[in-house]
Amino acid sequence: MDPLAELKDIHLPEITGWWPPAIGWWLLLVLSLVLLLLVLVAIRKRRERMAPYRAAMKEFDRITVDYRNHNDSIKLSQQLSILLRRIAISIMPRSEVAGLTGEMWLEYLDKLSGKTILCSDTGRQVLQAPYRKGVAVDGDALLATCRQWIATVSRFQE
Repeated sequence: MDPLAELKDIHLPEITGWWPPAIGWWLLLVLSLVLLLLVLVAIRKRRERMAPYRAAMKEFDRITVDYRNHNDSIKLSQQLSILLRRIAISIMPRSEVAGLTGEMWLEYLDKLSGKTILCSDTGRQVLQAPYRKGVAVDGDALLATCRQWIATVSRFQE
C-alpha cells in the first residue's frame, strides 16, 4: 500500500469576511465622526459670529445704491454714521459705545479695526458732513473708507 495515497489534499483557511471590521476601523470611524461634528460646530459658531457683518454689508450695499441713485452726500454720511454705530454696538457692549462722540468715536472705531482708517480726512466726513451745510463730501471715497473699516473689523473679529 502506498502511504502517499492516504494523504488528504491541502485545505486553505476560509476567506476572512469584511464584517465585522477590526477594532482599528471602529476607532477610525468614531474619530472621523467626532472630527466631523467639531468642524460642523465650528462652522456654525463662525456663521453666528459673522451674522452682524453680513447684515451690515447688506445695509452698506443698500446705502451705496441709494447714494448712486440720489447722489445726496449729506444723507450718505448720515446713513454711514448710523451704520458704523450699529455695527459697533452689535459687537461691543452698548455702555462702552453709545456715549462716544466726535474724535473719541473715530478713535474708538479705529481701535476696533486695529488700523487708522476713520481718523483720516475722509473718515472725518462721517462726523462733520451731517451737521454742516456746504461741507464737500467725497461720497465715493467715504464709501470706500467705510467698506474698508467694515471688512477690517469683520476679519479682526473672526
